[in-house]
Amino acid sequence: MNIERINISQLEEFIHTRKYLSYGIVPITPERAWSQTKNPHAKPDDPALWVALDDSGDLLGFIGSLPAKDYRSGKRLGWNTCWWADPEKGRDAAMPLFYTFLKHWDMQVAFSDMTAHTYSIISQMGFCHTRQEQVCIAYLRFPLKEILHSAKRLTFLLSPVLTIPAVIINLFQALRISTAGHNLKGLEMEIQEEPGEEVWGFIRQYHAHEFTGRRKADFAWITIRKWLSVNSGNQQDMAERYPFSYLCEVFEWKWIITRQDGKIQTVMFVSLRDHVLKVLYFYGESPGFALMALKLLVSQDHRINKIIFGHPRLIRNRRLLNSVLILKRLKKRYTGVSKQLLDEFPRDMVMQLGDGDAVFT
Repeated sequence: MNIERINISQLEEFIHTRKYLSYGIVPITPERAWSQTKNPHAKPDDPALWVALDDSGDLLGFIGSLPAKDYRSGKRLGWNTCWWADPEKGRDAAMPLFYTFLKHWDMQVAFSDMTAHTYSIISQMGFCHTRQEQVCIAYLRFPLKEILHSAKRLTFLLSPVLTIPAVIINLFQALRISTAGHNLKGLEMEIQEEPGEEVWGFIRQYHAHEFTGRRKADFAWITIRKWLSVNSGNQQDMAERYPFSYLCEVFEWKWIITRQDGKIQTVMFVSLRDHVLKVLYFYGESPGFALMALKLLVSQDHRINKIIFGHPRLIRNRRLLNSVLILKRLKKRYTGVSKQLLDEFPRDMVMQLGDGDAVFT
């Protein structure tokens, strides 16, 4: 087995090489490669990717690295962006890839959204402060397509049974959501594509309580360089060859600002991916204003079927969304910060739902 390193400066050339084009599974998409070359925290010789190859040059696995900066200490760090090994041929490649990632960053690494399996491995290794956090998944409409897709072979049995109840429930929900929206007409809410200095000044007040503390330059990079591709019908081959998120029907980012008497109360940076609205960043002391803004937003945008959020203040006040929901549930989110970066990971320090590479997907 041979582990090859691809630096930031090599990414654009790499995705055009014969080797890359010949892989059955690709380790990075063109969109992710182009974005990472514009990362304001990356240096040209920073590794973006390590690939493990067998003696024939076949891909056994890969691991990704997203360079970043710890604004409190000034240290540079690497976010783990992906970790994949061929389930048959690559079993022995997974841990050597992971150790290569850790060694390069001298253990100064962070993990924003791990699988339960990765969380178990990292917790046992003992080099990280790990957390099990909560994420709320709130359903606005009956998720018929989601249920049928997950049912797979049972779809033909479930479809006639569930379709009529789903239509009735969703018609009732449309009325509830519309009524809730009419009752919030007095809410001072703004939707912005690019916030001004007043908003950035408000956000800066909360950097001390965040692990990442993204700045204006970070968001400028994020919103210009998307990682997901809107399905145009000719990218299915890439979607089948890449084992992580790639294709979608809709992907948008928005800034949602609430005010009282003209003064900013809350700021949210949200994404809409297909029918799912995700609150990636929340800033403010008044989560009630933000949750009311979400209710108003879903009454105006009928594409939204589900809301996902994870900020502790929003989680504690999630009941305020009950009037527009048919169901909500909490799931675990696994995060980690190495002890080389933080002596401790205080409970009041927030790792936002968009931290690491999650903001892109």
